[in-house]
Amino acid sequence: MNRIYTFISLLFFSVGFSQNLKYKSAADEILSQIEQIEKGAGYNIKLPNSIACLTGIYPKNVDGTYVGIVYYPTLEELKLWRRFVNENHSKIKYKNIPQSDLDSDIFDFREILYEYEPGKFKSNFCK
Repeated sequence: MNRIYTFISLLFFSVGFSQNLKYKSAADEILSQIEQIEKGAGYNIKLPNSIACLTGIYPKNVDGTYVGIVYYPTLEELKLWRRFVNENHSKIKYKNIPQSDLDSDIFDFREILYEYEPGKFKSNFCK
């Protein structure tokens, strides 16, 4: 019986650990998302909105659709986002969100925060 508990504990630990290894840091996750947008397909349509909320850099090409505001960044705007993330790498962190607090629109369990002043944060989720 003790082996079963040990196995289950190791299983949960390894799943949690592998999730944390997916990206080295929150800034690396944002850079990966920018790369997805650069490729032009296969990304969540709300992804540019979350990056705009975090960085405060909003693309000029916007569409108000049934899913809300959708941004279509240009290559120049993607470069601005990339530069912002690289310059502020140490100020971009994860904040864990309890699963019970998640809305159905949010697919990730972690919020990404940018500390623009000591103790003041912007989120990748527009509020």
